[in-house]
Amino acid sequence: MLQTLDLFPTKLFIKNVQLDNQKMIEELYRLRVSENKPTPPNSNPWQSDRHIDTNESFYDLVSSLKLMVWQIFNSNCKILEMWGSIYEKGQYNNVHNHPPLNASYHDNPLWVGAYYLKTSNNSGGFNIHSPVNCSNRETFFPKEGDFYIFNSTTYHSVHPNDEDTNRFEEEYI
Repeated sequence: MLQTLDLFPTKLFIKNVQLDNQKMIEELYRLRVSENKPTPPNSNPWQSDRHIDTNESFYDLVSSLKLMVWQIFNSNCKILEMWGSIYEKGQYNNVHNHPPLNASYHDNPLWVGAYYLKTSNNSGGFNIHSPVNCSNRETFFPKEGDFYIFNSTTYHSVHPNDEDTNRFEEEYI
């Protein structure tokens, strides 16, 4: 079931989709090991390169995202960037957004979001912040398989992962 929430003047679309998350998690681990770049504790998570949508382990995710976009907007979807994140214990993302950086998009808003591969009770909430006052926010606790889609200019953040197990996400623009 697709939910549409009107938060502040912001639309948020949420849908749960069951995919082979374990296959994608294993591929994210493989990519992280092959890159061999350290992630400092208590900071942003490790993130893959920005074109993970071309990796066959993520093709089902890409297809599901395109179908969801079609259901919401009745139009095709072009993925500009897609990356994976591994949040270890204590890692989080501060308040940020993904504004269009190319002037050709100024009349064609971009949509962004996340797909949750693995979560647990204390692996951190996801906040959508008011565009008027960022201290006003709505917090969600995503479940495995949840897709979130919202406008790219929307400020959002992720609470620290308080679990000993990793949280896995795929983000896209």
